Amino acid sequence: MLAYVALLASLVAVTHGFGSGAPTMACTGMTPQHSPHSWQTVSAPFQLTTDSHTYTPGAPLRVTIRGSRGFRGFMLQARSPFYTGTNAVGAVGAFQDLPASARTESCFSTGDTATHLTGHDVKDSVTVTWVPPANLRGPVALTATIVAEFSTFWVGVSTTVHQGANHLITG
Repeated sequence: MLAYVALLASLVAVTHGFGSGAPTMACTGMTPQHSPHSWQTVSAPFQLTTDSHTYTPGAPLRVTIRGSRGFRGFMLQARSPFYTGTNAVGAVGAFQDLPASARTESCFSTGDTATHLTGHDVKDSVTVTWVPPANLRGPVALTATIVAEFSTFWVGVSTTVHQGANHLITG
């Protein structure tokens, strides 16, 4: 009986991990744990857009994921190649103002990742707000993994935003 309960508990945990957004084990590589499937190698039918091609440190920036087809899941981070903090991938800032179908995950710092809440609903688009840290400098790649179906997903869909001209460091 105890073995049966342990097996049932593990199945519930695996099901919950896939159905409630990206698991924390996906934080670094942003790769879904959808074994035995791997990501698509053809161009993604999705794009990331922002309200502006530049950001101002500390000021919110709206980010939208949309495409020519619906999607069930996503994972979104802002990554800086110049970040000198403790996380190896340079995830910076925090996400807020998420729709009811999304939530934040704290991969490296509080709210630094946006992800889907469940994989049941097909979304045409998702818009979130990213707030860069006040001390951020340089370009930032907004990077997403987008899941159309459990076996069909794209890793590394991205767009780059640059620091606004009035905040450039001159010397």
